[in-house]
Parts: sequence; structure tokens; C-alpha cells
Amino acid sequence: MSDDSRAGVYAAPAQTRWETVTHYSVVNSTNDVALRMVADTGQAHVVVTANSQTQGRGRLGRPWVHTIQTGVTPQSLAVTATLLAPQNAPVVPLAAGLAAYDACVALGVEPALKWPNDLLLSGRKAAGILVERVPINNFDLVVIGTGFNVDWRDVTRESDQNWISLAEEAGSTVDQDVLLSSYLVALDRWLDELATVAGLERLLRQYRACCVTLGQPVTVNLADSRQLHGVAVAIDDAGQLCLERDGTLITVTSGDVWHGVG
Repeated sequence: MSDDSRAGVYAAPAQTRWETVTHYSVVNSTNDVALRMVADTGQAHVVVTANSQTQGRGRLGRPWVHTIQTGVTPQSLAVTATLLAPQNAPVVPLAAGLAAYDACVALGVEPALKWPNDLLLSGRKAAGILVERVPINNFDLVVIGTGFNVDWRDVTRESDQNWISLAEEAGSTVDQDVLLSSYLVALDRWLDELATVAGLERLLRQYRACCVTLGQPVTVNLADSRQLHGVAVAIDDAGQLCLERDGTLITVTSGDVWHGVG
């Protein structure tokens, strides 16, 4: 286990479903640490955060790492929140995307969402979300892992890595405590919307308004290595992306989306 022993335990924002936040400087994976915490404590609602992960993972099983050529060490924040699977659980990734969106707005920047769960600033990726569903301790658990690029000023990236940080977009230092609190409060609020038909409609309406994938030609890389091409025309009531190609409608449940290459 590569957890930094200097863990800090903090109170979660009031009136959210999470009781405490455990923060590490470095962990192997915040998702893995959170799952172990659930197994050890029997509590289904935990939050684990870290500034660095050695074995973080993204969509399609890819490692969640950043390759830096030169410059200062980038500041990042990985956040994993666990909860019992709610009603309309397949829409949780969209709720998490909206929570990240709201947290960035609270910092004074103007984000956009790329389906299914990337947050963009000025067209570049500033945060990514991985949602997993895991049975553990007789719980039907949803694990929401979010990685924010907090401050990458003066960090030189490889030319093909289209990332940006919140501090670069804001033009000032970002308070990670404010970012985390804003995100958890917004996440709790959007998750509550999944419990009712009217709430789900509000969530989907807001997500569609914030999602820049709609209307664009896209390529979707699927987990089985297939590619789909088409124009993103809708997000349905289950949170799935609907593509149109040559008059045929294709529904995509999950995948890696690239804009402008359909």
C-alpha cells in the first residue's frame, strides 16, 4: 500500500450525506482507498482526497497520469466519494459532471461539459470523472472519482496533451478547500435530484444546456476497441448519448468521445 501516512481527517460540508473527508498527500488510488475504508468501517458514505495518485485510473482502464516535460510540479486534486446506489444510478456520471461544473463556476470560471464526464475550460480538459458500481459489504455502492487540474501555471506539457488547470483559466491561485466544499455540496444536491421524476428532468435539462458535445460530429471509442462516428443529436432520459449517422440513430451508453472528427 502506497498511502502517505500523513492523512488528515476533516468534517465534510454540513448537510451532505458524507460524514468526514480523509485527505492524503499521496495514495495509490483514491478509489481503492475509499473502497478499503468502506470495507473496514462498514460506512457506505466516505470521501477520500489526495494531491497525487501513483495508480490512478481513468476511463477504459487507462492510467490517470500526466506526463510533464519540464517546469514546476502541477497541483491536482483527486476526490472520491462513495454512496449507496441511488434511484436512476446510470445518470450519476451526469450529476457528478454538473457538480464539477458548479464548483468551477463558484471559482469564477466558465466551464463546459463533454459527454460523458469531462469538464472543459476554453475547450481544454480541466477535470475528469470515473464512476464505478461495486458490490461491497452487502452494499450496492457507487464510487465517484473526480480529478481536478488545480494549478498548472508554469508547467510545460507535451504538445499533444490538451489540458488546462483552474488557476490558468482563473488567472489566480485556487483555494482547494473552497473547490472541494463547493463540489461536495453541489454533488449532494444533484444526487438528490435523481430521486424524483421532476428532479431527474431538471438534472437532464441542465446537463444538456451545459454539454458542448451536442450538435457536434464526434468519434466514440468503445471499450471493445470499436469506433462509432456520427453527429451527437441528443442525450436521452437515461443519460445516454444519441448519435445520428446516415439517417440511423445510434445510442451510446459509455465511451471516450472526441469532438469534431465524425
